[in-house]
Amino acid sequence: MHFVVRYFVPALLVPAAGLSAQRSSLAAVDSSTLGGESARTLSEALAGRVAGVSVLRSSGVLGTGSRVRMRGGSGLVIPREPLLVVDGVRVDDRQSSLGIDIGGQTPSRLDDIPLNDVERIDVLPGPAASALYGADAAGGVIVVTTKHGSRGPTHWSSYLETGLTTDASSYPTNTATGPADFGASTCTRADATVGTCTPGPLSSWNPLEQASPFRTGMRLAGGANASGGSRLVQYYVGATGASDEGRLAPNDAQHYSGRGNVDVRPIPSLRLGLRGSYVTGHTTLPAGDTYFTSALYDGLLGNTADDSVRRGYNQNDVATIASIVTRQHIERSLGSVDATWSPITWLTARALLGREIMRRDDSQTVPQSAAYDDPTRPGVSVLQGSAGRDLRTTIDGGLTATYSLGRGAHAETTIGVERITQSFRVQDSTYRFGEDGSVGATSLRRARASAKTVGAIATQRLVWGGRQLTVGVRHDNDNRGQFLKGGTYWSANATWDIGRESIFHPGRALSDVAFRAAYGVAGDTRPLPVVFTSRLVPSPPGQPFQPLPSFDPEKVSEVEIGVDVRSLRDRLRASATWYRQHSANSYERGCCVGPFFYDNKGTWHTNGVELTAAATLVQWAATRWDASLTFASMVNRYDGGSSNSTRALDPFFGGARRLLVPGYPIAGLWGRPVTGRDANGDGVIVPSEITTAKDSVYLGASIPTRQAALLTSLTVFRWITLAAHVDYVGGFTALNGTEVPRCEMRTCAALYDPDASISDQTRAVAVYGGQTPGFHESGDFVRLRELAVTWVLAPDWSRRHGLARLALAVAGRNLLMSTGYSGLDPEVNELGQSTFGTTEYFTLPLARTMLVRLDVHH
Repeated sequence: MHFVVRYFVPALLVPAAGLSAQRSSLAAVDSSTLGGESARTLSEALAGRVAGVSVLRSSGVLGTGSRVRMRGGSGLVIPREPLLVVDGVRVDDRQSSLGIDIGGQTPSRLDDIPLNDVERIDVLPGPAASALYGADAAGGVIVVTTKHGSRGPTHWSSYLETGLTTDASSYPTNTATGPADFGASTCTRADATVGTCTPGPLSSWNPLEQASPFRTGMRLAGGANASGGSRLVQYYVGATGASDEGRLAPNDAQHYSGRGNVDVRPIPSLRLGLRGSYVTGHTTLPAGDTYFTSALYDGLLGNTADDSVRRGYNQNDVATIASIVTRQHIERSLGSVDATWSPITWLTARALLGREIMRRDDSQTVPQSAAYDDPTRPGVSVLQGSAGRDLRTTIDGGLTATYSLGRGAHAETTIGVERITQSFRVQDSTYRFGEDGSVGATSLRRARASAKTVGAIATQRLVWGGRQLTVGVRHDNDNRGQFLKGGTYWSANATWDIGRESIFHPGRALSDVAFRAAYGVAGDTRPLPVVFTSRLVPSPPGQPFQPLPSFDPEKVSEVEIGVDVRSLRDRLRASATWYRQHSANSYERGCCVGPFFYDNKGTWHTNGVELTAAATLVQWAATRWDASLTFASMVNRYDGGSSNSTRALDPFFGGARRLLVPGYPIAGLWGRPVTGRDANGDGVIVPSEITTAKDSVYLGASIPTRQAALLTSLTVFRWITLAAHVDYVGGFTALNGTEVPRCEMRTCAALYDPDASISDQTRAVAVYGGQTPGFHESGDFVRLRELAVTWVLAPDWSRRHGLARLALAVAGRNLLMSTGYSGLDPEVNELGQSTFGTTEYFTLPLARTMLVRLDVHH
């Protein structure tokens, strides 16, 4: 694993030639290590690569997104998601992008970017690094740089990939002692002990395993690119295509892309860049986890015996469930022109114009057979549609002057301006049909919005010896109507590279040491649209309308301190960073102040530590063993609001509540625990032996607070490489929301199994009283994310035929998991890409994938 540490600001502020790059905690993953062998999306490529960047899959449904957060993604109203910038252009970065509600699992626009075209991904984790990106940069920034050409003959490469996706999960069995169809007639061990019923014969059936709805999904993908050029023109062109099948029909995805990048240098002092790409995709999704007709819902709440009609499923058979189809079609066009001109050696001018056009069309069909639980009923019951048309434009320009201050000191001054405009159009429609097929009800909603932000930016940089100091400021004017005020954001960072000082004497054990510190203030305006919806609340009768005031952007400040070391002749590289984020004007739910339900009096902070170590453990002859380890730990706290009182984020969360309690984690889980005691020693817990706590207590954090990743590769004889990626995620509480309704329906095994533990019996019996904190449990897990082997085939033959490399790779993804969590999968989330709360509610676990890939480089 290779990390490149640099200083990054917007495109117009890239440091001029002649000054070395600023050290910081920012990390870059280049194309040689991008996502290993089995990553297929940008989210997967980032997983485990950068300390402090959390990437958690939301579901095992093909085509759905991941929760990508940096340093916790704290916020009190809407979580802060990172911005996405591609070749200097701000593009659609919504991690939940589906206009039809099918549950929490939705596609993410981060995953539209073809990895085959990516040269490097730079990660700016927080305000100390991202402040100069202005509004909405408080959650960090992901900067994608695509491949470009170089002087020399044409080089081309291509790949062909195929693979299988299978279901590797174990599912609980439906159990009862009454009729095969579940209900109150069953008799649990607790009921039998207190004498309220007499149990019949025990019956059990597992529809998901014994009448499985799963299939083996196939993948076929390929791509090719070519690059080259002369002194005057360099070019890169590439194309990719992929067709995938998910393991639970209907779930398929096809994606196709094309890109062309051209750099022209008509004169030595002028460089012109043209970049263009087109991506189209079509995804078919099954009914989601909160849609009350899905394979997992009907199977895990199904009957306890097989039958010839539904095979033990609850309401519908597998074919009927699969007839509920949601489709999404997207088209993304991105084009940009950038120029760099150095009329004199000390002055550089930069300019960029980029535009993205995004088209999204969603639809859903619910047949009469599914709506009325009748496989023979023809026709459609509900037809929904949602269309989105988005346009984003980025214009920026600036001047950078580099000059000497004498005695080895140099300076760099940059001024610039950036203009970002966005327009959105949405049209949603719903048609409901009666039993005879006639249109019973229709609804149509149209919405349009636009925004423009103009930011003025200035930075000053000083370099003398191994010391550097950079200060930058940005002021944004926002024209989203009278509602949003502009904001001023700034940053400062300093480094001291002791290795370049005369007082430092490098040796074999320690060759370089650098200290760094940074401070920044960034903004977040994305919670404000939620605030604006409060305007729809009418004024009290007889009172004049209360005008909507202007709101300040939520501002987040961050300080970070770090150290970077290199030792053993650069065979060991390590870095450590401590940071603290703070907000004193965070938006939170208030209590009915005029027509508004929100105020910006919330205060919170986050402290965290990030560690990275990369080492070459063995380097001898034709053998090399590399490894990298990342670790991040963070703690956030809600410090209080306008009333400094406890505030609820939701009214119900599986028997507990997510609360804002001063001094405790943001959106921490609170509930009344239950305790069971087998007083008579008969091994059966009955309701009278269960005690419920009188007061609500803190149950745990709702988001992971610790993460670690180990990546290692071993190359033997220069032609075979073994690689592995292991992830650890911990320090959070997950809700096993699948087992709660199963125990409510009296089909969970803990109610009948004589070997069930006291704690399992207690939480299962306690469900009768509505107390379910027992199902909030540690979600800590360790997952073998990837295991791969790559062979370099026939190197001598390849060279004779003009090939630079011919390689075959076999990779497996999500092969093993170790966890104490009792549910299906502690990583998935019924809430989709939402930050707070990890809830499994009939959510499809992650799939196991095996891939074979052939790469040819000329």
